[in-house]
Amino acid sequence: MPKEFTKNPVTWIEDRDHAVRLLTAYLAPSMFTGALWDPSAERRNSGSDCFVINAEDLYLPTLLSAPVRRSAGQAIIERSGTISAQLHEIAPKITLWDPKVEKVDKALAAAEQLFSELKKIPYVGPTTASKLAAAKRPRLLPIWDSQVSRALGATRMSWRQYWRAWRETITPAVDELYLIASEVGHPDLSPLRTLDIIIWMDEWGWKDLPTNEWNDLKKACAARQSKRE
Repeated sequence: MPKEFTKNPVTWIEDRDHAVRLLTAYLAPSMFTGALWDPSAERRNSGSDCFVINAEDLYLPTLLSAPVRRSAGQAIIERSGTISAQLHEIAPKITLWDPKVEKVDKALAAAEQLFSELKKIPYVGPTTASKLAAAKRPRLLPIWDSQVSRALGATRMSWRQYWRAWRETITPAVDELYLIASEVGHPDLSPLRTLDIIIWMDEWGWKDLPTNEWNDLKKACAARQSKRE
């Protein structure tokens, strides 16, 4: 399995103006339901809520086009004790770019156990599991998305390899990503989520933008896609 991305995700913010426009479009009112996920995810990472996956959490993946089936949701609630114990092993405020590598590795090992538990449940695949977990630890765990993982050359990576590749690439760009998020009015947005949105929009999401309002951005994205091909 590959241990590194074939394309560094930070290259998507080299054209800063383009990145800002992509993030602005995604977070614009009534544009993408995923924009509703982000403030909720940040709130869910505080207080007692950060140690449970409850009914409200089960709705969040729906906002990112990965709805949790009723039977799967019921199974997650029934395993709440085990899941809560695993979440207690992952410090709520830890970040993937924390300079204390051993601390991060310990958190990722616990996250791997959480993922294994979630994936035991029928109809909970890697995408749904990642979106549930990222809602609880948005600054530690990146979302797994088929479009983004394909763009990064990460489709055959293990969870641990995927997380480590993100850590190695995003750490030098964290401050810049916070600045970009602040520029569009979302200073608390996780750098992981900011970059995930930008990549997804540049690879795929731009196609769903209304032409009359975002025509220039759509043309720019189409031209970038043509060059990649």
